[in-house]
Amino acid sequence: MRKIVLAVGCMCLLAAPAWAGGGFSLFGTYGQVNDYTSSGGLGARVSFGGQKLLVDLTATWFPERSSVIVKNGGFQINDSLQIYPVELGLRYLFAPGEEFRPYVGGGVSWILTEVQNGSMDDELGYYILAGMVWGDGRGVEGFAEGLYRRAQADVDYGAEGRWGVDLAGFAAVGGIVIVF
Repeated sequence: MRKIVLAVGCMCLLAAPAWAGGGFSLFGTYGQVNDYTSSGGLGARVSFGGQKLLVDLTATWFPERSSVIVKNGGFQINDSLQIYPVELGLRYLFAPGEEFRPYVGGGVSWILTEVQNGSMDDELGYYILAGMVWGDGRGVEGFAEGLYRRAQADVDYGAEGRWGVDLAGFAAVGGIVIVF
């Protein structure tokens, strides 16, 4: 819970520059949480910058997954994993001023993690994305994007040792942008 409060607090601190140009986005997502599990989630993004280049601060929440498989060689453990990616990145929009604007971007992911049966540190990784936004540049717009997130984490299971978890995968994201 403290991790969620920290992520929301960071977004609130950085929200003020969004009113200088950019927007606030709310979205739904579905994709891979790790190599063995997919999940749906919800998120918010604060964007600020110009018409072509935007700086994004994004936080995503995925519900706890009770059937995550952690593998170590031929052995596996069924565990419960929850992740909260908080990401800072750049996005380049093509065709500014048009109603349909494709974009590409990427940045750094700070993945806050929790497991039920072991202990796991928060991890740094990266993400890349490609998408499109449509609308007239005022009020509310829609967006859709494909995202790839990558990070590697270790779970400490005490007597069973430290096992690696690949927090990587593709996700589909879609939502609305409230333009400032």
